[in-house]
Amino acid sequence: MPMKILANTFYILNNIEETIEKKDIKGLFNQFITDTIDFISRNKTVRLYQIREANTQVVNSINAIIKEIVKSNSKLEEVIESNFNKNANRLLAKEIEAQNVVDRLKTTIQKGSLIQSVLYDENTEEYYII
Repeated sequence: MPMKILANTFYILNNIEETIEKKDIKGLFNQFITDTIDFISRNKTVRLYQIREANTQVVNSINAIIKEIVKSNSKLEEVIESNFNKNANRLLAKEIEAQNVVDRLKTTIQKGSLIQSVLYDENTEEYYII
């Protein structure tokens, strides 16, 4: 399946230092992403995620990316990057909030990571946002 990766990001979320760090993920990682999408699309036992709340940061980011795809806008890359960055910052804020809750238990939440991708399947003309 010829899958074209339009965007791939990998963020390290450090809730202790309250920072996000974007890592370069070229090479074999792209194959991992396309293999994962291929597996999901062929596997009938994989359940789809059901959105519980339509007005969240992540849902709004996905909608913004979809609008740019539909418009065939030349700013697509910029919109994807901006929204992926917003999602990473939102997740970091949630991790910091969770750390504040468990602080009294003398527990530390480990650093997290976030992988986000936009792919286009040339055979089916479908987009995937993960």
